Amino acid sequence: MPDCSTQVSHICASECHSNHCNLSIKSPFGCSTRLYHKRISSLSGLWRRGAIYQYRVRIPSDLAGSLRKTHISRSLQTASINVARRSVRKMAYDIECWFDRLRQQAGSSVALASD
Repeated sequence: MPDCSTQVSHICASECHSNHCNLSIKSPFGCSTRLYHKRISSLSGLWRRGAIYQYRVRIPSDLAGSLRKTHISRSLQTASINVARRSVRKMAYDIECWFDRLRQQAGSSVALASD
């Protein structure tokens, strides 16, 4: 029987080195499958939980104390990587806007307290 091989590879352009997994399977017939995966750096915070993609972001240190959390996790409610890639950008923007509003509210509270 001829040797056969399958190789699947996911890497980012900058050859990032975080969160990689290397899996190699050999069959008794001389065939092999190799899977290599690296997280795409431009989609930082995109994770899969079961079949559904999630977005997870660290709360900035200036807000972490008042929120009493270190991270925010939100479901993207999709099992499709293509939909998740589009959704994660909007989710990240919405959360950053929320961080900005919290900072403005905190600034207003400090200004009112000092008057």
